Amino acid sequence: MTGLLTDVMHERAEGLERTAIDVADIVREGDKRVRRRRTVVLGGAAALTLTVAVAVPALVGGGGPGDDTTVIDPDLATAFVAHAPSYAVGSEVTVDGTTFDVGRTVRAYVQTDVGVVFSDAEGIVWAANGADVTEVGTVNAKVPRLVVDGPRVGWVERGDPPAFVVYDQSTGEAVRDPLQNTEGMSDVRDGQDAAVMYAIDGDVAYVKTQQGAAAWNTATGDLTFLDTEADGFTITDAKNGLISYRPAGAEDEQVIRVGRTLDSGTEIPLWTAYDLSPDGRYLMGEAESDDVRVFDTGTGKAMPKDDYGYGYFGGYQWIDAEHYAALGFREPFESDLVDILSCTVVTGVCTPVAEDVGSTGDGLAIPIGVYNS
Repeated sequence: MTGLLTDVMHERAEGLERTAIDVADIVREGDKRVRRRRTVVLGGAAALTLTVAVAVPALVGGGGPGDDTTVIDPDLATAFVAHAPSYAVGSEVTVDGTTFDVGRTVRAYVQTDVGVVFSDAEGIVWAANGADVTEVGTVNAKVPRLVVDGPRVGWVERGDPPAFVVYDQSTGEAVRDPLQNTEGMSDVRDGQDAAVMYAIDGDVAYVKTQQGAAAWNTATGDLTFLDTEADGFTITDAKNGLISYRPAGAEDEQVIRVGRTLDSGTEIPLWTAYDLSPDGRYLMGEAESDDVRVFDTGTGKAMPKDDYGYGYFGGYQWIDAEHYAALGFREPFESDLVDILSCTVVTGVCTPVAEDVGSTGDGLAIPIGVYNS
């Protein structure tokens, strides 16, 4: 995630929503940044619970979730539990050296404890585990956005009004509810009066309804409002009860807070923030353009980092509380092949996981939940 990646993560380019690293923007904007300084890239609501089981032909074995004929590669299952770094090129997803085909080009995806959830060019959302591919919903086709925590994935389902969906890939069940959304609301963060799925933390989904930012307990249906003045970018992530957010009135300031409410916490001088570690102790973000680092949320201190000679190098996904996945471009061009590495937070030492996995020109995607346009 660099300044170039931030175009995606802030979803402001051309009036479209974006939220995490935009690999292609790194490539496309590289030359421009050289000429003009690099600045942006890398109370209770009743919940409707439904079980989604729209199965398509399995890739290994057959049938859908719960079908006894389904055979899941044990190595894949282990890799997903371990959150081993993954990537996709076209319709093929690779995790820990094992590749499986999901039958359609991956546009945006996230990695869960048990597989991947992705959207295609038509805005259909699918869940895949290396054995089955299951249709589970819809999302904005042009600007998809998925958020993840453990086995759960959340998104804003297109419709009038748009609805919030939290899908549990481990059970195949989803909770869907428009909450207080009304007709005419946008399902894109930059849109007018937007419905937004900010983040998921266990049973709690952080959303923006027409009434503002709220914590939605998907198990009980309770809706607790946090900030009635919030916009589509107020909350950047939430993990282990902690929320990463931009304080009210600080939209043009270089400050992010991490706390348990939207009026408290540690201030970190970041102009953009990305993902919290699973325990909330660390936060990926940028204090300077194109320099993604990991920060201690208790002290605000930046942790060690080595760019290893790459033209662009930055973290993009948490493997566990102490390790994260990073990607490296030797040169920011569409033909450049990307390396994926695993890094240790406290030392900044990284080791290659996969080299020359593909280029943005090949349609390379990483699990950041947005389209690498």
